[in-house]
Amino acid sequence: MAADLGGGTFRAALFDRDGRTLAAAQRQVAFAPGPGGAVEADAEAWVATLEALAAELFAAAPAASVGAAAITAFARSEVLVDAEGRAL
Repeated sequence: MAADLGGGTFRAALFDRDGRTLAAAQRQVAFAPGPGGAVEADAEAWVATLEALAAELFAAAPAASVGAAAITAFARSEVLVDAEGRAL
């Protein structure tokens, strides 16, 4: 299973051992402007979106099983923060 969180969509796909696509799906994602020009995203919404994508993939390819997963993101500048806004 491969998943890619892009700037406008979250995409995921299942592949067989030979690299053939078994199923693919995508969903729109939203970001909110924050203070000082920052852009914020809801991590819980990302998890829910990934869960929805996985459900759609396995509905399309019910015999598939995951032997490995790869997740990529749209940028290399994510800074994860805790509830108080401190970098983790």
